[in-house]
Amino acid sequence: MIRLIQINERIQEFGIRGPKRLALENVLDLQGYNTIRVVGDGRIRVEIKCFVHKPPPPSFQPCPECGSLILESNETKQFLKDIPGIQRQTDRLNIQIIDEENDIIRITLSIPQINFRYE
Repeated sequence: MIRLIQINERIQEFGIRGPKRLALENVLDLQGYNTIRVVGDGRIRVEIKCFVHKPPPPSFQPCPECGSLILESNETKQFLKDIPGIQRQTDRLNIQIIDEENDIIRITLSIPQINFRYE
């Protein structure tokens, strides 16, 4: 069972009947590295997908930040290093967290958009 997910400073605890979907805003560090920590049973797989609209456009290529991480329970890893690159592609990420008992938590992370103004 997944009991806790921490993305940067934001901590979300889960119970047996807790939510299996979560939407988070304002948790990502736009300037540097982001971290994730999960407390659950056994090894934990974190899947990151940057394009969440279906179907993707024909020329779509996933960004380098997409993919999977493997964590031991309570281990902290860096992820999502290139937020400006992700911002050019999408306004949100889907993260799926799966433990060894196949408990699944789905998280949607909003990516704040920065509009640059040149004068």
